[in-house]
Amino acid sequence: MNGTKYSLKINSSLSVLKFIIILIIISNYNAPTSADLPQVKETLEWKLHRNLYDYRTYGAVTLERICVPPHTVSLNISINVQRSSDSCDVKVSKIFINQFGLPMVSRDNEAFPTNMFIPSSHLYNTSALSNNDTVSWVLDNLREGELFLMAVMPPPDSRIKQQGLGADCDYFMSVKAKILFYQDEDIQQLQLNSSSMINLSGKVKSIVSFKVPVDAIKYSVYFNGCNTSSCSVSVFLLEALTFDIPEKQKQSCVWINGSCAIDVMYPVVNSFNYLLFVLEEKIQVNISLQVKATYFDMDHSINDLTVLPLHDTKQISILAGDLGRETPASAEEGSNFYDHFAAWDDNFSPRSVVNVRVLDTVMVTSRFKLRTSDTGTTLKVYFHIPVEKISQMAHIHMCLSPHRLSSAINCTGGALNITTKKDENKQYVMVPYPQNGIWFISMQSQCFEVDKNTSEEITLPCKQYPIVNLTVHLSPCIDGGCGSYGSCKLYFGADILYSACNCYSGWRGYGCNDGSRAETASTEKAAVYLLTLSNLGFIPGIALAVYRRFYIEALVYTYNMFFSTFYHACDSSEVYQLCIMPYNALSFADFFASLLSFWVTLMVMARIPQELRSFLHMLSALFISLGVVYDRHGLIEQLLPIVGGVFIVLLSWGVQCYKKKSIFPSKMRLLKFILPGVVLACSGLIFNLALETQENYKYIHSMWHILVSASIMFLLPPRRNNKDKTGCLSVQSGDITRQQLIENDELQANILRADETDAGTPSEPSSPPETPSNSRGFKLRKVANNRRHSNNLVL
Repeated sequence: MNGTKYSLKINSSLSVLKFIIILIIISNYNAPTSADLPQVKETLEWKLHRNLYDYRTYGAVTLERICVPPHTVSLNISINVQRSSDSCDVKVSKIFINQFGLPMVSRDNEAFPTNMFIPSSHLYNTSALSNNDTVSWVLDNLREGELFLMAVMPPPDSRIKQQGLGADCDYFMSVKAKILFYQDEDIQQLQLNSSSMINLSGKVKSIVSFKVPVDAIKYSVYFNGCNTSSCSVSVFLLEALTFDIPEKQKQSCVWINGSCAIDVMYPVVNSFNYLLFVLEEKIQVNISLQVKATYFDMDHSINDLTVLPLHDTKQISILAGDLGRETPASAEEGSNFYDHFAAWDDNFSPRSVVNVRVLDTVMVTSRFKLRTSDTGTTLKVYFHIPVEKISQMAHIHMCLSPHRLSSAINCTGGALNITTKKDENKQYVMVPYPQNGIWFISMQSQCFEVDKNTSEEITLPCKQYPIVNLTVHLSPCIDGGCGSYGSCKLYFGADILYSACNCYSGWRGYGCNDGSRAETASTEKAAVYLLTLSNLGFIPGIALAVYRRFYIEALVYTYNMFFSTFYHACDSSEVYQLCIMPYNALSFADFFASLLSFWVTLMVMARIPQELRSFLHMLSALFISLGVVYDRHGLIEQLLPIVGGVFIVLLSWGVQCYKKKSIFPSKMRLLKFILPGVVLACSGLIFNLALETQENYKYIHSMWHILVSASIMFLLPPRRNNKDKTGCLSVQSGDITRQQLIENDELQANILRADETDAGTPSEPSSPPETPSNSRGFKLRKVANNRRHSNNLVL
């Protein structure tokens, strides 16, 4: 009985031990699971409709963004470009797509500023015509994040068109996007540094995923279990989910004795990577796999790199530290356009200028993180070696790269190389519209000495590590500006704020740095002189108006000349300009004075009473000012005062023609004065509306000033007579010839009262006096033709 009990105890103990061993095995090895591709894909659809604009600067683009979920298989996108009317020109729109940041493109082949790094990865582009053309394509190899779409129209036509003449052409873009992706639970996810079993069966493709941590420098994948004589399993490593594997991303695994391994140096961090299995034969295979990661040496920081032993080669790279964000106190609340990335010292005080000791045997790395809102700025990284502290000559190799670490010497990102020489000890790199995510700065030194005989550099171990001053900051445009030929503007698109340079004087480019089409200084000055000094053509018209006592008209012409001169002095050039008051005020005064000059000239030509003329002057001033404020470039706002004034002139002349039963004004006046004045004014209008372009604007518009001001000399009527109390005599010369002026305009010429002497002659008694007639009344007498004074009006 005791033996039996003892044996039962042993059996129960063995059972418990087996159960514990099984639990341990299960905890370390997952049960073989099928990694076959999921049959059901989730779908997201996007529909967008946006306006398109002529490309004048980087701000004149149409932006939109699409959120890409994890495990995205493909993005089916179709873009349709339309125009508002068939009479509009057909234009070619370029479509650019970039992931993680705004596309940085050169639409019109503009040159980029020097020392600029533009990542070319994740960039797609195509073209679409605006004749209802639809382009479609499929994008794959997309990682989780945001996809930015940019549509860019061609530059506008150089001809300056009057608003309201011709069809108003608008262009639109319709976007339809369909995203196919898998849910997290549909794809098996591996745990790093633990083993998993994958069951492959049938001639199919299978896939598993794992996420690379942010501190990983390298990872290795080990496979075991393919014990067939000729293993028919192909394994591919992918950074994004795709089944059309690009050759540059294909990393196949070669099986040797049932095992194979894949090593990946500098992977994309904080993102999913995928293992794609392709089974060539219809067999069943169980494969064990394990993913192991190699991390940064994080035992050191920026401040204590000096404690490292010299020439320590055990580590691949040392993480000197993460740079944190600091917003300057001078920046606006909520603004990230001037943020610095600083390191905190032991007293928790930020230092925007970071001192880093750069080793020669181990790569030193620093990193920082950009948000989505940072992609509208310009990232600048500045390196400087304080030469006075160097006792050994050295090269410093540096590399700036997004999402993954890159070798400092064999850089795949933005590479820089500075030395301890005085003239080569500083350098910088700029990234326009940087991608969001983790950015890495890797640095490694290389000390040397110069052979006195051959002048060649001989590489030596560093006895003293060089110190690099590192500065990282964001700014709009180029350090907040655009040089001497542009201004930095902020735009809003795709729900983010972004900066762009507004260039002038023919300069182009991201930083207004491309002067291949720039205007010369002499051309700029000529434009200013022509557009301003051509307004002096009003002086003869002003003098004539004063001489003929048209003081209101002279005042308006003077007002027009003054404000047109200073408006063009402020507007014609961004380089040489003089603005005596805000631009909007000068623009209003120029347009208002131009229209008012036309009006008062027409009103003085009209044969209307003075009281009515004064009323119409005030009425026109009120409505012309309203129209200029409403839309100073509108065709109706500009033509209405002119057409209305011409109508009043023609109506008043028609009334006079009806009363006098003859042509009014006279044929001489029409042919010698009215016709030349109208021809000059109409010629100026034709030149201004039909021939004006961006290139000849300074010449055509100056000619417009001269022609319009010269027309005043012909259109102004003669001086008014002092006796003209009603204003009825403010007409053209030749209207009334040798016609008697008395109180009743209807009396015939040369009919006077019998007892009335000639006007202007002294009164003399009759000699001898005549005997009065019995009948009282008036008596007609013949007036001598040779009297000394006549009250007939001759103009």
